[in-house]
Amino acid sequence: EKLQLDYLDLYLVHFPLATRHTGVGTTGSALGDDGILDIDTHIPLESTWHDMEKLVSMGLVRSIGISNYDIFLARDCLAYAKVKPAVNQFETHPYFQRESLVKFCQKHGIVVTAHTPLGGAASNNEYFGTVSCLDDPILK
Repeated sequence: EKLQLDYLDLYLVHFPLATRHTGVGTTGSALGDDGILDIDTHIPLESTWHDMEKLVSMGLVRSIGISNYDIFLARDCLAYAKVKPAVNQFETHPYFQRESLVKFCQKHGIVVTAHTPLGGAASNNEYFGTVSCLDDPILK
């Protein structure tokens, strides 16, 4: 209701783990007092997926997908899913191509959506020892 929509076209599991619930409508952080993400190990990915499938059957969501799932997690999801993931969104760009994951998704009919497709700007240097994709003379 707050979104003023009858349905969502696509709803993704953003990251393959559950964190401490901070409350609906709150802006609280899921970080613990020590500054580390407070992971809730009692909520399996499978139950989250099945709850998302219920949203599809209720007509509230047209497609559901995964995000930041590697091949092993995506394979697990395919094994327990009644509704196949439509999309897997993960980081991939010229410096981090993830070819085997892309091929796996294509083989199983899962659309790949890249996040940070032009690289991670400042993190390119930190993680890959490269300039931004936009500044790379080979990629220009």
